[in-house]
Amino acid sequence: MRLLLLALPLLLLLFALFGALADVLMRVAAPGAIGPVLRLGAGGMPTTMVLGAWLLESIGLIALFLMLEGRTGSRWADGLMTAWTAWIFRGPLLVLTVVTTGAGRQQAWWSVVFGLWALYTVCGLALAGLATRLATPAPAPPPPAAVERSDDLWGP
Repeated sequence: MRLLLLALPLLLLLFALFGALADVLMRVAAPGAIGPVLRLGAGGMPTTMVLGAWLLESIGLIALFLMLEGRTGSRWADGLMTAWTAWIFRGPLLVLTVVTTGAGRQQAWWSVVFGLWALYTVCGLALAGLATRLATPAPAPPPPAAVERSDDLWGP
C-alpha cells in the first residue's frame, strides 16, 4: 500500500515532466515533428482528460510492477520488464493501429513511440528504485553501551 501511495505521485510527476519536455522540444528543436499528442491539453483535449490518462497509465504501471515483482530476481530488472511490457502495448501497437487506419504520418508517430519508450523506461526504473528504498530495512540503532556496576559505593 505504501508503494502505491508513494509511486502514484512520482509517476504523475514523471508524466508531467515528460509532457513539459516534449512541449519544449516541439517548440525549439522540431516544431510539428512530434505532434500535439504529448502536450498537456493540446489538440482540443481537455487538461482533465490528459491528467486522467496519466492517472490510468500510472495505476496500470504500478499494478504491472506489483505483478512482476520478484519474478526476475532483481527489482531493477522487474522495473525494466514492467516498463517495456507496458510500452509494447502502448507504443508499437498504437503506431500500427494509427498508421493502418491512415490517420497519421508514420514518422511523427514513431517519434512518439520512442519518446514513450524512454518515458516508460524511466518510470520502470523509478518504480524499482522506490520499491528497493521501501524494502530496505532501517538500520538498527547501536546497542547501548555496557555500564559496569559496582557494589562498592565508595570506589574500587
